[in-house]
Order: sequence, then C-alpha cells, then structure tokens
Amino acid sequence: MLECPPDTSVTGAARLMAERRCSAIVVTAGRGTIENLLREIAGRGISLAVDDFGTGYSSFRYLQALPVDTLKVDRSFLAGVGPAGSDGTIVRAIVAMAKSLGIMVVAEGVETASQLAFLRQICCDRAQGYLLAVPSPPQAMPRVALAV
Repeated sequence: MLECPPDTSVTGAARLMAERRCSAIVVTAGRGTIENLLREIAGRGISLAVDDFGTGYSSFRYLQALPVDTLKVDRSFLAGVGPAGSDGTIVRAIVAMAKSLGIMVVAEGVETASQLAFLRQICCDRAQGYLLAVPSPPQAMPRVALAV
C-alpha cells in the first residue's frame, strides 16, 4: 500500500519536485490497479515520466491511459543522429507525437553538439547527457539547483 503525506500546499522555490519513472512498474500489477495508483500519485503533484521510451515494456497506450507528464526518449534512438549518422526520423516522430498529446519530451544520451542542434531543430523540450553534464553525487550539486 502506498502511503503519501498529505498535500502541504507548499509553493514557489521551496517546493521540491519529485518524479517517478514508469518502466517495468507498469507491467508488474493488474492494469486497473496500476492505473489507479499512478492517478493517485499524479493527483498528489508528483510528476510521472515514462523512461527509455521505445524500448522494453513502453507502449503507446500508456501515453493516453496514464497521467504521464514526461516522455524520456531512449538514448539508442539518438545515438546515430549526426553528420555521419541517421536522420533522426524516429526521434522526430516521438517528439511530434508527445507534443500533440501535451507531454514534455526529454532526450537521453546527448553526447555531441550535432545531436543537441538536431533536438533544438525539432523543438525537443529537454536533453540530458554527457555533453551537458556528467553524473554527480547530490552533494556536488549547487544549492541553487535544488531550490532549497
């Protein structure tokens, strides 16, 4: 059973935003059960993201059936984008589809300037990868970034 603290109506810079990535969790429980649970979580102000979209258990149905805020495109689709690589057709289609559903898109695995330029060209909302920052422990993050 999920126990969540009551909404304290904290707003502004002091509010800590949480995100739960939905991947294998979606297939581990009955369809109605997990959908109800995720709606309850979203109702408490927690953002829900589908991680590694396009691989594993991700499904187009989840994008309409579940209260998903963010779609994280798997890095494998971006890996070949660039001057000597693919044209990024799949990434372009995923971004267009998500935007038409009102879902924010994060491209994972951005490692080159040409990949970032491509993502800007197709109006991808956000990007993450070694080009932008390397993984760091929480204590290495500037306090400003935590908005606390």
